[in-house]
Amino acid sequence: MITSEDRLEALSRLARDLAPAGAAVAIFRPDGDGTTYAEEARAVARAVPARRREFAAGRAAARSALVQLGITPAPIPVGEGRAPVWPDGVTGSIAHCAEGGIAVAACKDAVSSLGVDLERDAPLPPDLWPSILTDDERRDLARLSEEARGRAALDRFVAKEALFKAQYPLTGLMLDFDAVTVNFPETGRFAARIRRPFGPFLPGRSVQGRIGRVAGAILAIVALRPEAIPPPGR
Repeated sequence: MITSEDRLEALSRLARDLAPAGAAVAIFRPDGDGTTYAEEARAVARAVPARRREFAAGRAAARSALVQLGITPAPIPVGEGRAPVWPDGVTGSIAHCAEGGIAVAACKDAVSSLGVDLERDAPLPPDLWPSILTDDERRDLARLSEEARGRAALDRFVAKEALFKAQYPLTGLMLDFDAVTVNFPETGRFAARIRRPFGPFLPGRSVQGRIGRVAGAILAIVALRPEAIPPPGR
């Protein structure tokens, strides 16, 4: 029987494999312990105790990632769009599900922005597909066995969530799911082809990401490096 510690260790190995070179990774239990700075705690002051524990554990993991980068731990408050506000010169992302949680951080001279999504590995219900999948993606699912379609839909959902979190610090935009179409050119990698422009990202371009499954969870990471961000107007 797999224990919660085994699950977190497996998630840690996968995250380190998917994260970009030089990034720091810290895993946490959503029901674990952690402390918050006053600037952080205000964001969950009215939340239920379970949410406050989850939030504190995530912030503690994020500070652990900062230490790995050689950066003094600092408050990581909640900003606009409920995105974490990292110290100057740092980008990062925090995600969690019932199976575990993850914080990934990197220095901006190597990675301009990071996005991470972590979900329980369970088929995405068909009633959600129309709001998440583009026509092309639904046609791709139709070629699969009925049993495989729910997890293929989940793959696309997780990939889009990671991309949307990565682009938000650069554009300040909340995107609809039809902004990109996701495909999987090889195992462990995805490409999100842009359908609707957001910030410097124009239709026809693709953004790359990594994806994998382990111990009942599915994880996607998008690392936007400086050279991968199109100059304005291009």
